[in-house]
Amino acid sequence: MGSHAPRFPSGHVRPLDDPRLPAREALPRCAGLADARRMRDAIIIALALLGELDEIDCPDRPACRNMADLFEDVAGFALFGAEAARKAGGAGR
Repeated sequence: MGSHAPRFPSGHVRPLDDPRLPAREALPRCAGLADARRMRDAIIIALALLGELDEIDCPDRPACRNMADLFEDVAGFALFGAEAARKAGGAGR
């Protein structure tokens, strides 16, 4: 799909602080950037928790299930963050 973001003659998307960018377009882009940052932070936290993999004794089934859940969380955060970054860039799926 094409982007509905205003473009400069060179084809680049206008920066968020461009005074010619209407507020109704800038607000969703700012929200997208905030969401992308939150997902980055969530991934960092999940990765820190996954660092405990080295401390798990085999076979600690409950701990392994928790780690599996964390990997799934990272995947979900990444997908949401990717969509939010596209939104921040003025595009969506």
